[in-house]
Amino acid sequence: ASAGHARHQRPQLATGAAMAPDGRLWVVGVNAQAQLFVQTTALGGPVLWSEPRILNTGQDPIAADGESRPQVAFGPKGWVVISYTMPLAKRFTGFVRMLRSSDGGASFGEPFTVHQDRQEITHRFDAIAFDGKGVLHTLWIDKRDQSPKGSAQPYVGAAIYRNASQDGGAS
Repeated sequence: ASAGHARHQRPQLATGAAMAPDGRLWVVGVNAQAQLFVQTTALGGPVLWSEPRILNTGQDPIAADGESRPQVAFGPKGWVVISYTMPLAKRFTGFVRMLRSSDGGASFGEPFTVHQDRQEITHRFDAIAFDGKGVLHTLWIDKRDQSPKGSAQPYVGAAIYRNASQDGGAS
């Protein structure tokens, strides 16, 4: 097996967690079948987990190891967003993808890429949060500013890119 193939055979154990407005703890991760799932539990009594609910990510492979793990955030108006990295064929590359709910997480729409740049480069290690005004902020490491190999230009390297959504990720 190639190194890339072996890398994808390791268990995907990294998970994201966040407290929902109703006091439930949400955990989002990747199961043994490489499917994105969410589970919840109420706190303050016996910890009883809900059955894992599989989320529709189409055919996206999902990174869930080390610092690259799914994230979940809660906003106003019943908005719930889940982000994850979809690795690409080239090593250390990926797209930041997101699922969005406007009904408190009862259902989620189709996955979408949060950044406009579609180069096969690093768009990884995302973080998501709603601020006090309900604006969704998505941040990630992005290498679009890196100088091409063999270029006389100085190395610019990786940067932190950010976007903001006023409508819970709808745009």
